[in-house]
Amino acid sequence: MKNYFINSRSALGFVLKSKKYRNLSKSILLPDYICEEVVDFFDKRSFSISFYKIKNNLEADLKDLKKKKTEKITFILFFNFFSY
Repeated sequence: MKNYFINSRSALGFVLKSKKYRNLSKSILLPDYICEEVVDFFDKRSFSISFYKIKNNLEADLKDLKKKKTEKITFILFFNFFSY
């Protein structure tokens, strides 16, 4: 069955409500360069939010990401910033 969504927030909400993810702890690593609406989305769902650095060339700082990825983190959200 295929699911189609009007925006990424709708898709994220659908995934997070699925049986596979519903009972996991609510902690996420987000890029530090991200719109406030995404942060609000997770904040309203009582997620513990941490941020990983994005370099000037809009790539994830993998050293920072590895340092911040702990067993407490359940989800990591990656972005492709306009294919740069």
